[in-house]
Amino acid sequence: PEPFVLPTQVGAWSEAVPMSFTLDSSGDLIGSWPLVDPLPVPYDELITWSLNVADGAPIGLYTITVEMLDGFDTALSADVTEVEIAPAAVHGGGDGGGDDDGTLAPVATITDGPSFVTNETSAIFAFEANVVDAEFSCTLDGSAAAACSSPVTYDGLADGQHTFGVEATAVGKAGAAATWTWTVDTVDPSISILTAPDSETRSTDATFTFDAVGAATVLCSMDGAPLDRCTSPQAYTGLTPGLHAFTAAAVDSAGNYATAIHQWTIVSDDLIVTVGPERLADTRTGTVTPDGMFTGSGPITGGTSVEVQIAGRADVPLDATAVVVNVAIVGAQADGHATVYDCGTFPPTSSVNFQAGETTSNEVIVELSPTGTLCVFTVATADIIVDVAGHL
Repeated sequence: PEPFVLPTQVGAWSEAVPMSFTLDSSGDLIGSWPLVDPLPVPYDELITWSLNVADGAPIGLYTITVEMLDGFDTALSADVTEVEIAPAAVHGGGDGGGDDDGTLAPVATITDGPSFVTNETSAIFAFEANVVDAEFSCTLDGSAAAACSSPVTYDGLADGQHTFGVEATAVGKAGAAATWTWTVDTVDPSISILTAPDSETRSTDATFTFDAVGAATVLCSMDGAPLDRCTSPQAYTGLTPGLHAFTAAAVDSAGNYATAIHQWTIVSDDLIVTVGPERLADTRTGTVTPDGMFTGSGPITGGTSVEVQIAGRADVPLDATAVVVNVAIVGAQADGHATVYDCGTFPPTSSVNFQAGETTSNEVIVELSPTGTLCVFTVATADIIVDVAGHL
């Protein structure tokens, strides 16, 4: 490479950097130059490379392939170009080679195409030639060449590697084809949160472990903050009491992604205002709550939920965001569990585990819905009792 200079890094980057090459079994010269990590300049800084071909190099068509790899040897970008070296007397130092009659041999150049790895199943290619009035023929994945013009579009591409080729023809002469190879990947990676805080905890610290499959990187976010690179385990300290949400996103080289979310509540005795306790729901036939707002009509059918108005009752204010309730399961017809939630997103954990015929209860802190209600879901048919003891 020639010496190259970045405007903000003249002192650090003004020297020539040698790159050693090796000859592989196919007769190709292969070389690489690892960048320091982290890069000493902003990642969006433009870096210009110049490759010198020494005087006396053999005349012919050279294909130069440049790939940028990340720290995991995953290709982030790729570019393929072709350069023809011919005697100066034939082409005067310009692009393209010449024939014995002094005319330029047509050389096609692909000027734009898809990313090296992409989740797009369509591809658009732009190309040009070094001679005027050139005609082009295109081929995809070894198919028969067909006449084409720039730009050309291919739709419905399957996952896997593809190769596009274009050849220029002028005044009866055909040049070497220019090619572009890329990979279509539409398969999402996967990510699972392995360990996380309990749904309710008094700890203001949180540690998450997760496992990602098929991902080039993992990004994390706490409570809606911008996603940032992270590794397992990911820890947070000094969190405030209240509802929190952790998001982990797995992203592959093609831009496919998958997310996993964990929500939990940090509770504090200083924030809980005690009330009652007062019964706000009792489904047993014929029962009526003290304020008369809930009349029992019989057991809740397994696999369904009952919604209970909480805010505005038993000294729970209308603007309460969460409550402390004791939930009892009475006379269940089978073993199972019940889940108390805000009537919106169903949580992944149970609140009460019970056995058939027994009465089982548990005290939970649960966020209320925007209208001040909570829901109790049971997997087995049973009566449900809800007593409120405090609010946040």
